[in-house]
Amino acid sequence: MHTGNLRALRWRTIRGNRLLDLEKDVFESSFRWKHALRFVFFGWYAQTMLCMFVLCAASSDSFGDGDSKPNINEDRKRSLRVESLYIEAVKFGRAGDFERSLQAFRQVLMEDAGCIEVYCDIAIAHKNMRDYAAASKAVESYISLKPSHSLGWQILGDIHLQQGDFVGAIRDFSQAIKLEKANSDHHLNRAAAYLQVFENEKAIADLQQALKLNPRSDAAQTMLSVANLRNGTIDAAQAEALKALSMNNGCSTAWAISGICKYANGERDGGDANLKKSVSLNPAAEPELCSEMKRLIALLISSDRTIESIRLSRAYVERYPSDADGWRLFGRSNARGGQFLDAVAAYSEAVKADPKFVATYINRAICLIHLNRLEDALADCRTVQRLDKACVQVHMYTSHILMRQKRFEEAISEANMVLDHDPNNTYALANRGICERRLGRSELAQADFVKCLKNSPLMSDYIERELKRIE
Repeated sequence: MHTGNLRALRWRTIRGNRLLDLEKDVFESSFRWKHALRFVFFGWYAQTMLCMFVLCAASSDSFGDGDSKPNINEDRKRSLRVESLYIEAVKFGRAGDFERSLQAFRQVLMEDAGCIEVYCDIAIAHKNMRDYAAASKAVESYISLKPSHSLGWQILGDIHLQQGDFVGAIRDFSQAIKLEKANSDHHLNRAAAYLQVFENEKAIADLQQALKLNPRSDAAQTMLSVANLRNGTIDAAQAEALKALSMNNGCSTAWAISGICKYANGERDGGDANLKKSVSLNPAAEPELCSEMKRLIALLISSDRTIESIRLSRAYVERYPSDADGWRLFGRSNARGGQFLDAVAAYSEAVKADPKFVATYINRAICLIHLNRLEDALADCRTVQRLDKACVQVHMYTSHILMRQKRFEEAISEANMVLDHDPNNTYALANRGICERRLGRSELAQADFVKCLKNSPLMSDYIERELKRIE
């Protein structure tokens, strides 16, 4: 029987019926890019099948004279039976009945063992059932029969990506690239895996190569905007998002990235409009939208880009007022910028949203110390001690507050709790030394100062400042 008939059928099925509900928007599945990967994979897969069919048809033997007609008729019947089985398998798959789909695909192989590409269909069906071991086994069978074909490595990479094995996915997609360097989809898929492990520079390099090979790939353009956003290059992310939207105005990810960039640049109305558009296109993507915003805020804070972090975190808490993480980030942004009153207000909102998260009380206490509201700061520290008796850090701040209040014996007790766990803690040594000095215990104070300055010479400024403060 001619396997070309089945391959032609597979081309018609994939092209006409669309095996899966393919999405070109890459923001729709918790940034695992499943829909985007299916899109690029099946588009390339269909082209591969078509080429194989043409080659098969071109090389097929002639049917011969009239004596061979009985064999020809039998061959045609068998071909129709295989085609019917394949159509049935696809229909079951579309209906979500993957067990029956698998049975039909296996029957196809029993009828025509030469059509080894069906191993790929079997692998995809197993993957959809989350039976990753069986999926890997099926595609490895294909790879063993066609080791020089990139298709098997492409599917294996997709399986590992869906499993969350991003290192394995990168390895498989790299092998696919080695076998077929000019395939833009392989670079796109490896970039998706790189993004999952936050290898942003490598993702950018792959995406640039994908766009070089396929300049009209809106999926690559969108991923490039995400990679730039995660690098903190906001203007570049905005530019790439706009390019993606010029290719596909219905891409919710690109609208989201553009909106986030507008917020960071102070364009509140534009940011609101773009995020509203993104969510209207894909409501299920909003949790990931939140994650991307918070990830960027944290990056901006750590990079001392205070103005941008305050803008973006303010926009975030106004959009999601019940999110404690958002309020904490808003507090950190303001504290980093020296706006301690605003930081205290933000941390207070975070406490309302999540009253058992001890770090919020500690951060608010630090801001209250800067505002010289020592009793309020001490109250927060005592709250932490009640909520988490194992938290050593809070005793350091409690010691500092008590020292500022000239309650030296109590401050020494708190410092000792820190030093019992960390004998070289420079702030605890400095605080205890200052208290000992004020209590007239000069030798004990000197011993603490020597040990503190040996560990951190820069602490001399802190010791001098605090000694003057409590004179």
